[in-house]
Amino acid sequence: MPMILGLPFGKGFSKPDFWSTDLSVPAFLAVRPLATGEIIVIKMKVAALSAAVSWVLVLMFLSIWLPLWASLDALIPIRRFLRSLSDNSVSPQYAFGALSILVGMFVTWRFLISGMWIGLSGNRKLFAASAAPYALVPVLGVIGLMVLLRNQSGLVWIADNLDPLLASFGVAVIVKFWLWVFSWRDITPERVRQYFVFWSGSTLSIIVLAMMLWRTVRSHLPPDADGFGLLLILIALLIIPLARIGLAPSALVRNRHR
Repeated sequence: MPMILGLPFGKGFSKPDFWSTDLSVPAFLAVRPLATGEIIVIKMKVAALSAAVSWVLVLMFLSIWLPLWASLDALIPIRRFLRSLSDNSVSPQYAFGALSILVGMFVTWRFLISGMWIGLSGNRKLFAASAAPYALVPVLGVIGLMVLLRNQSGLVWIADNLDPLLASFGVAVIVKFWLWVFSWRDITPERVRQYFVFWSGSTLSIIVLAMMLWRTVRSHLPPDADGFGLLLILIALLIIPLARIGLAPSALVRNRHR
């Protein structure tokens, strides 16, 4: 639920003023003696806190609702999946659950801040054009992943087209890192190091979760589909934004001095 809500809230959060339809920077913020980079950092911290609090509230609700009122029959497929992680120990099951929550927080945060460079630019046409793919692509991606995991023929299709998929996502990763170097060139080295440490940690969490998923679906794939794990790693590298964060300060600077 927090990830789904992160999509529409992310559009509002990306604007200079969440509640206003005007994309220009409010007068008090435009003249406030606060560096543009500091404003971006504050928005990122607020987004992180919002994502964490939303997940904590969801977990608190589930901890009360599941044992008292929920029908646990709907959890049988989830239990079967967790048992498939390990037959001899429950530790991988707990690790998968905890890692899923942590990754969910990272993805929720990603939805909240990935559009800042568009919303803070003040470009109304670009902001409107970004609304459709911003909302549809993640939803369709989740639906597509569920269909692939439930339908063995979908996994076979990936195995049959693994080489072009690996090439496409590999190019996407290269482009992402090139744009990261370009967009962060004017940002202080300290900021670059701080965010790269965060990006590395969050991306590593997603990769570990992806590898645990790979272990469960591996038995349903042809023997020559070992590259599927590499495909999941490439997808994980694309989730947490790099370049878009670096573009946000320059976008806000232009909007701030209009």
